[in-house]
Amino acid sequence: GEGLACQVLVNLGADLNAVEARLMARIGVMSLGRGEARASTARRMWSSITRSGRLQATGPVTYVPRQEGVPVLRRLTTGAWRAVLLAQSEALRYGKPDAGEEHLLLGILAEDVGRGARALHAVGVTLDQAREKAEAILGAATATVTAPSAPFEPALSASGLEVLELALVEAVSGGRHGIDTDDLLLGFVRRAEQGEGLAPDALSVLGTSADAVRQAVADLRED
Repeated sequence: GEGLACQVLVNLGADLNAVEARLMARIGVMSLGRGEARASTARRMWSSITRSGRLQATGPVTYVPRQEGVPVLRRLTTGAWRAVLLAQSEALRYGKPDAGEEHLLLGILAEDVGRGARALHAVGVTLDQAREKAEAILGAATATVTAPSAPFEPALSASGLEVLELALVEAVSGGRHGIDTDDLLLGFVRRAEQGEGLAPDALSVLGTSADAVRQAVADLRED
C-alpha cells in the first residue's frame, strides 16, 4: 500500500481488495477474510498516505497540528476541521474528554453547511433530533460548549480515530487528497457497514441506513 503505485491504482478506480485477492490467488497465498482484508487495506493506505512528511504540499490543508501521532488531521478541509472541533465540543457537553464516533456524527450536523450535514438532512436527520437521541443513550448534556479556535487540537477516542481513518480511505478512493465533511460521514457509514461500535445502532435509531446515507452523499456530489 505504499508509494505512488497505490495512489495511481486508486485514482484509476481500482478496488484494492480485489487486486489483493487476485494477486494472492496468483502467488498461492490464502486471501484474508472480507472484513479483515478491508481493515487491512484501510490500515495500509492510512499508513502510506498519512506518514509524516508525505503529500504535505498537495490538497487543502487548513492547520498542521503539533501532535504527530494524529497525521490524518493534516488532511482535513476547513469544513471537516470545523466538524471535528464541534465533535469535541459535543463530547465535552456529555462529559467525555475524547470525541468518539457518535460525537463526530453530531459535529458533522453542527457544522451545518457541508455536504455531510446536507446529506443527513436529506435522509431526515437533524441536529436537534440527533441530540435528543444521544441524550437518551448518553445521558443529558451537562454544559454548553462552543468550538475552540486553532491551535486547539481535538482529542479523539479509538472509535473517533477509526472514523477519520476510514474517511481518509473514502477520500483517496475518490481521488481526493483532502477529507471533507461528506468523507467524515462516509467514514461513519463504513463503521456501520462493518457492524462496528455504535454506528449501526445510531443510524437505525435515527431512522435511516448506511445505504440511504451513501446514496444521499452520491446525489449531492452529482449536483
